[in-house]
Amino acid sequence: MNRRAELNLEIGWAFWYNENIIFVFALDGTIYFDWMTIAADIKDILAGTPTFGHSVTFASARSYRDCIDVLENQLAQNLVIGLNGGLAYEAGDLIFHRYLEKSAYA
Repeated sequence: MNRRAELNLEIGWAFWYNENIIFVFALDGTIYFDWMTIAADIKDILAGTPTFGHSVTFASARSYRDCIDVLENQLAQNLVIGLNGGLAYEAGDLIFHRYLEKSAYA
């Protein structure tokens, strides 16, 4: 079974049982493999999840700015957790940030 069929099957199953699922994907090496682009068919599937009542969240060690380049505008509007949980953006707005106190690493 190819990657697209697995995602379609998973979304179809969730829709069939009328469950609202939050899919969380780590970016690097999980949904893209050249460190720069996500395949168009995967983007189409991810962009269509709200149709079934689900949502998609992306997580990365990268900054939000670097995630935008990979996700492009439509997917970058989802919840994006960056810098290993140090910040979170939704609809392009910073909704959470946390930094290490200097005493933690000095």
